[in-house]
Amino acid sequence: MTDKEQLILNNAIKLFSYKGFSQTSMQEIADESHMAKGSMYAYFNSKDALLFGALEYYFDRVLSRIKSIEEPKKPYERFVRQLTIFFESVVEHREFMELPYEQGGHFSESIRQVIREKNADVHQFYMQGLQAIYGPHAKSFVYDLAIMLEGMIRAYIPVMIHSDSHYDMASLIRFVMQRIDDVFHGAMARGDMPFLNEIQVKHLLKKAHDQHLSWREAIELRLAKLEEVIATLEHSGDYQVSIDVIRDELTRKQTRKPVIIGMLSNLSDIPHAHRYVHEIDMVLREDVGY
Repeated sequence: MTDKEQLILNNAIKLFSYKGFSQTSMQEIADESHMAKGSMYAYFNSKDALLFGALEYYFDRVLSRIKSIEEPKKPYERFVRQLTIFFESVVEHREFMELPYEQGGHFSESIRQVIREKNADVHQFYMQGLQAIYGPHAKSFVYDLAIMLEGMIRAYIPVMIHSDSHYDMASLIRFVMQRIDDVFHGAMARGDMPFLNEIQVKHLLKKAHDQHLSWREAIELRLAKLEEVIATLEHSGDYQVSIDVIRDELTRKQTRKPVIIGMLSNLSDIPHAHRYVHEIDMVLREDVGY
């Protein structure tokens, strides 16, 4: 991405956050970027294209920042810090973050798709953080815990914004994480079964079956998406090797799960690819019977 593109996207995010998408014109973004409107169209040929780029740029920048946090070493404290930074950004750009709901279903399919992808990336981040804290016993509960975590924090944000009293985000995150802790340990003590885990997996598979796809075809569809992502990367050949190995496994009569899982781990750090890697993993586990 060029410096000009970053400048335009940063200014678009700022104006969308302040005025909303509908009330912001391309001319205003051009003025804020100190460039002619015609010149800006050389980078983004429409307002929808600009919003598409802004959504990708914003979420990738925030997620990359929080995932780079390595201190403190304890998973709980690190996750609290990551969540604090993430939701401070949500509050700072709350109008921009609410854009998916501003126009209902009137966004283009490409924008709705990037929104779905970024939501999947965010939830994957929640699940990884919770898994790191609670260990293997939490694996079947991470879908439920991730939904509750985000729901509780987002429910409190309007209170923080509009209250006359001062609340800091770190205190809220710690309070909510304590409630998540209560839920998890309570469920473990009672021997509760998770609610969302199987539902989410079967929903994904139903989509594949509705398209008359076998489980191998469902994985191949996502491998093709991964290839589109890596095509623009400098070291695409390194990732292509892992994709080729997975394809080779799909042709075998006895598919070797450990080989595919190992190759997926090589692909998990590709920008914009977390969703496809996660979906391949879910399809594989359900349909191959692991």
